[in-house]
Amino acid sequence: FLDKNTYGTFIPARGEKRTEYWGFFPLDQIFHDSVDGIKTSRDGLVVANSLRECSDKVKFFSSCTESQNELEARLVFKCNRLNVKDSQDHVKKTFSEDYIFPFSYRPFDIRHIYYDKELIVSHRMNSMPRVLKDGAEAIVCASRLSSKGFDHVLATRTLCANKYASHDINSRMFFVTSCEQGLAGEGLVSGVRAKYLDLAQIPSNIPEPERARVFGRYVLAVLNAPSYAERYFENIDQDFPRVPFPKDVELLNLLAAKGAELFDAHCLDLDTPEDLFQFHGVLGESCSTPKHDGNKLWIGKSSYLEGVDSEVWQFRSAGFQVVKSWFSAGGRSGLARKSGCVSNELIRGVRTVLFGISETIRLKSELDDVIAEHGGWPGAFVTDADSELGEAAGSTAGELAMAAESEQAGYEPGD
Repeated sequence: FLDKNTYGTFIPARGEKRTEYWGFFPLDQIFHDSVDGIKTSRDGLVVANSLRECSDKVKFFSSCTESQNELEARLVFKCNRLNVKDSQDHVKKTFSEDYIFPFSYRPFDIRHIYYDKELIVSHRMNSMPRVLKDGAEAIVCASRLSSKGFDHVLATRTLCANKYASHDINSRMFFVTSCEQGLAGEGLVSGVRAKYLDLAQIPSNIPEPERARVFGRYVLAVLNAPSYAERYFENIDQDFPRVPFPKDVELLNLLAAKGAELFDAHCLDLDTPEDLFQFHGVLGESCSTPKHDGNKLWIGKSSYLEGVDSEVWQFRSAGFQVVKSWFSAGGRSGLARKSGCVSNELIRGVRTVLFGISETIRLKSELDDVIAEHGGWPGAFVTDADSELGEAAGSTAGELAMAAESEQAGYEPGD
């Protein structure tokens, strides 16, 4: 059927699978709240590759007596719409390393940000800080497809940039669990509308945040399944993806378990085995644009990591070739790692990224195996319009919008 929701169009989905796909639930109607990723417009000032570097550059900014042109050249940013004198006075009075947070900058690429709304153009502080609570989780997705293939759904447990889930379309964060009432809240709350947790048959005798976490991990898993992307690619291009619900609880739990691992891989919450991606070379030499040769990833004139196969090297997410992007992203703001030197910190970082990619590749394959073992597409999922789920998914956009407005009462919308 034809659907028009907040971010959609009046163009019907194309292809033989459209009836199935449009019977699923729109991602943006499942969650209570969402917010676009941060766009600093001043990455050179507020973003850095480490907490120490971030702290040093913001302190330098506050005390710098050079001309505006010299300041812009040193920190590689433009002072457009920034009153330098007032901003320097503000930072002198308020500076604290407590304002520095990990920042999901690009896929598998975590930097640090000085999170001060006086220095950031699109800071998203009405909602984004809710993900800073320990235990908070979120799913980030591009608002529509912008490149061939569908690999635009990522997990995060911290602040994220507007390009985190897409190289050229705004990324939007959907809160799975988050801090209650902003940072002033004591506990975690569910970001998933209760009716969807019930429809997914998640037991009601466990706390709502835990129910939401199970469901969020299921969503991350099913939207990252290669078979989902292959089957419904033609239908995803104009809107957020739609989420199919499983026919049985066993499938939901299995995919949620894989989704938990996928969360860790995307967020780089991993311990890389010592025997993987061993470094050979010279510490302190200039880091160069990475090159892949055989099973070696060269990162300097005489420095390389071994055991990197072509699948890991070529792995793409959100329109980025991830390994290349990890070294080059932020180049216009002086943030490219390839402009630095080969250090122990850099080696630890790239080894973790390589392992995160390896784990993601493994998990994607296993997701398809799990789905196939439970009937494949569409048999493993609810598509029957006569079922309770089918009727719910087939609700008109107007009915869903009214429900969303009612359930969001008391929530402050993201800017």
